[in-house]
Amino acid sequence: MFKKMFETRYELTLVTILTLAFGFEFLDRLAMAFMLPIIQPELGLTNEQIGILGFINTGAYSASAIIFGIIMDRVGGRKQWLLFWMFTTFLSTAACVWVKSYDQLIAVRAIVGITEGPMLGLFGAMLVHCNQRNFGRNFGITNAGVGLIAVTLGPIMVTQVVKYFSWQFTYLLVSIPTLIIFFFILFWVKEVKVDPQLAVKQREMLKEAGGLSAMFKNRNVIVCTLFGVGMFGGYWTLMLFAPLYLVKVAGMTVQQMGWISSVMGILYITYCILVPKLSDVYGRKAVVIITSICCTIGPLFMALMPGSIFSIAGYVLFGGAIPAMVPLVAGVIPMESVVENLRTSSGGLILGIGEFFGGSCMPVVVGRVADSSGLQSTMGVGAMLLGASVLLGFSLKESNPVVLAKRSMKFENNVELSSTPALERIQ
Repeated sequence: MFKKMFETRYELTLVTILTLAFGFEFLDRLAMAFMLPIIQPELGLTNEQIGILGFINTGAYSASAIIFGIIMDRVGGRKQWLLFWMFTTFLSTAACVWVKSYDQLIAVRAIVGITEGPMLGLFGAMLVHCNQRNFGRNFGITNAGVGLIAVTLGPIMVTQVVKYFSWQFTYLLVSIPTLIIFFFILFWVKEVKVDPQLAVKQREMLKEAGGLSAMFKNRNVIVCTLFGVGMFGGYWTLMLFAPLYLVKVAGMTVQQMGWISSVMGILYITYCILVPKLSDVYGRKAVVIITSICCTIGPLFMALMPGSIFSIAGYVLFGGAIPAMVPLVAGVIPMESVVENLRTSSGGLILGIGEFFGGSCMPVVVGRVADSSGLQSTMGVGAMLLGASVLLGFSLKESNPVVLAKRSMKFENNVELSSTPALERIQ
C-alpha cells in the first residue's frame, strides 16, 4: 500500500528515514516540556526561567539555521551535513545525563539547539530533488514524524519512563534512537546530485540577482519570515506551557497530561500529512490561510475557558494544526520561490528569524505573563500571535508550480475562447 504512494523505492526509503529522523530529533528537543513538572521543582525553576530555557535553546536553533544554512548552500553536500548534525544531536542530548543545575541545563540545551537548527532546511533540500511533484506531500509526511514520535508516542514514553528513572537518565534513553537513525542515513540515503550545467546557470542567475540579497527581495521569503514569527511564537507558547496548563489549570496528573498530549498528537499526524497534500492540489496560499484560522481556535478556547472541557477539546482538536504549516512556510513555499543556491539559505532564514523572535524571545515574555497573570493568559498570547499569521497569509504569492501551470493553462484557454466570435463558439 505504502509503496504505491511513491513513484520509486528510493523515494519511499528517503521519506521514511527522514520522517524517523525528524521525529526523534524533535523528541530530543521537546522531551523537556513533558518532564517540566518534575524538572521545575527539582531545580527550583520559576516560569520565567522556563521561558529563558526556551529562549536559549530556540535562540541557538535559529542562529544555527541561518548561519549554517548559508554555509551548507555554499559548501554543498546534503548527506554529509545531515550525518554530522544527527551525530552531534545524539551527543548533546545524551549529555543531559550529567546535568545537575540550571546553568548546566542551559548550556546543554544551547548545544542541542545548535545541532538541530540546520536539519529542516536539509530535509527540504533533499526531498525537493527526490520528487518535485509530491514535494509538499513528502515534506508533510516527514513533518508528521514529529507528530507520531515526538508528540504522540513521546509524551507517553517520556512520562512513563521518568516514573522509574531520573529525568537525566530519561534524556539518555531518548537520545539513543537518534544514533540509530544516523546509521540509517549512512547506509541508505544517497547524496543529492545537482546537474553541473544547471548549477553554473543558477550561480549566474544568483549573481545577476544580487547574490544572497536576492532572498530579501523575494516577496514570499519576506512574508514567510514575518509569518514564521507569529506561527513559531504561538507554537512554542503552546508546546512549552500547555503541559503545565493541563496539570495546574485543568487539574490533571503528569501521566494524564501525557495521554492527552498524545491524543492531540494523533490529529497532529493527520494535519501534517493532509495540509501539505491539500496544498499540492489546491495551492499553498489558500491552504495556509484556512489552516491558520484553525490554529487560532485551540489556544483561544484555552484562554477564554480555562480548565474546562472545551479548553481541553480545543487543544486536542486544533493544537496539532500549527506544526502542519512549518514545512510549508519554512520549507516548501520559500524553496519553490528561489533558485537552488538559495534553498537551504531561505529556509534557514525563515526558520531562524521565526524561531528566534517567535520561539526564543516570546517564551520569555510569556513566562513573565504566566508568573503575573496565570497560565491561561499565556494561551491568550498564543492565540493573538497565531491570529496575526492569518492576515499575513493573504499576502503570499502562489508558489506551487503545478497549480500555477494549471491556472495558466486555464487562463490561456479562456482567452482563446473569449477571442472566438460568439456565433462561431455556438457552432
